[in-house]
Amino acid sequence: MKFTKREIMEREIKRERLQADRAFDNAISRGLTNPEDYMYMQTKSADGGLMAEDFFKHRDTKEYITYKR
Repeated sequence: MKFTKREIMEREIKRERLQADRAFDNAISRGLTNPEDYMYMQTKSADGGLMAEDFFKHRDTKEYITYKR
C-alpha cells in the first residue's frame, strides 16, 4: 500500500499531536499546575526509550522544564 505525501504528513502530524497530549498528561500527573503557560518541545530518551523525558518551554520566560516518564 502506497501513501501520498499528504497522507504521510497527516499521519505524522497526528502522531506528534498524540505524543504531545501524552506528554502533557504525564506532566500534569507529576505536578505541572499551569500547562497553558508551557509549550511541548520534545520527548527524549537516552537509553532507547526506557527512561524518556518530556521537555516543555515556558511561553514567557523561555525556561525549560522536564518530567520523567
